Amino acid sequence: MSKLTNARIAAAVNGGTAAWLSDGGSLYFKTNGKGQASWVFHFRNGSGRSSAGLGSFPAVTVMQARAARDAERVAVRQRRASPAATPLIGVPCGPEGMPSGAPTLPVGETLADAVRVYLVNHAAEWSEKGALENRQRMVEMHCAALLKRPLASITRDEIAAVLRQNWKGPSVGLGCKLMGLLNKVFSSHGLQTAAWKGNLEHVLSRANTKTNHHPSLPWQDTPAAFQALGACSGNAATVARVAQWCILTGCRSEEACQMQWSELTQGHALGLDMWTKPDAQTKTRQAHQVPLTGAMIALLPPRKPDGFVFLASNTATGKVNAGSVLKLIKKLCPGVEVSTHGFRSTIYVWAAEHDLDDTLVDGVLAHASGDRTKDAYKRTQMLKQRRQFLDAWSAYVAYSNFTTLAHVA
Repeated sequence: MSKLTNARIAAAVNGGTAAWLSDGGSLYFKTNGKGQASWVFHFRNGSGRSSAGLGSFPAVTVMQARAARDAERVAVRQRRASPAATPLIGVPCGPEGMPSGAPTLPVGETLADAVRVYLVNHAAEWSEKGALENRQRMVEMHCAALLKRPLASITRDEIAAVLRQNWKGPSVGLGCKLMGLLNKVFSSHGLQTAAWKGNLEHVLSRANTKTNHHPSLPWQDTPAAFQALGACSGNAATVARVAQWCILTGCRSEEACQMQWSELTQGHALGLDMWTKPDAQTKTRQAHQVPLTGAMIALLPPRKPDGFVFLASNTATGKVNAGSVLKLIKKLCPGVEVSTHGFRSTIYVWAAEHDLDDTLVDGVLAHASGDRTKDAYKRTQMLKQRRQFLDAWSAYVAYSNFTTLAHVA
């Protein structure tokens, strides 16, 4: 049913003329010919037709628009069945995970409908790219036999049978993630079918399988990898700069790909002093400041008023693809298990082997302590100490210089 591709969408946005494109299923892509576009869902309302805006592009991707269209369709049917009911789309969520004042789904609504509604209403809670699509795909792939079943008719044993295919314990793995999502969907409608405590714990193993962590590059090999990235040319050069930025800052690859010029603030002798990652783009959902070092600033292209810092010439949005960063790193490190996320582990091991404070490392990597009370009382960002830490790390990686390590408090 879906018709639109990313290439066709990009061509419409940059085409210079206003256009309406159909994606099928009453979902339309509307562009004004001036680089602005949005998603619209048409539906029948009584004897006439109505429309609902589903957000602007590229803030709302085509996959998110399709999910929002499906959820809005459920809400339309709900309003027809109960005229007094309030729509689910766009309603603030209450403490129990349901929209404030919104009714539960009508009797007979399926698991597929309930999942779509839940994901759209909670989409703002996830910062990673493709979060909504990935969660919807996970349910569709592993719960296919239950998707068309009424929510209230699904039993604990049926949920357990689905989870058992990927079960590695209640705290690790895909089974744990799927259980958590299903539990939120069911509990938002007053059902405990997918709850662990007092329910699934009686039919699934409580033992957790050992987790396989992201492979990381030994810190001793990092300067050589950094220099190899610096030698890249052509289209690979920009991707390499993103990888080098991840190595020096310890940020996640998607954060580096999404970095905007507006996030870099003035103050340094070279013109820039601090990178402030917006809360919407961090895993902890809190803004995080990264003191810039000379080696970091050397990676930046000529400054522009706004837009992405690292611009790709071969993507529709101009943003570097995080997958391209990983692909390049693996190409330059043949025979070595490595990942972009593993660079964070590399920094942690380097700090540990040089007797640097764990709290300082957690601050550099924007780790949450897991202790809410401790986090509430920690009122300092330790920017001075973190700058010294990053100066030392940058000097070692970029210049194989250990002398600055003595200055880390």
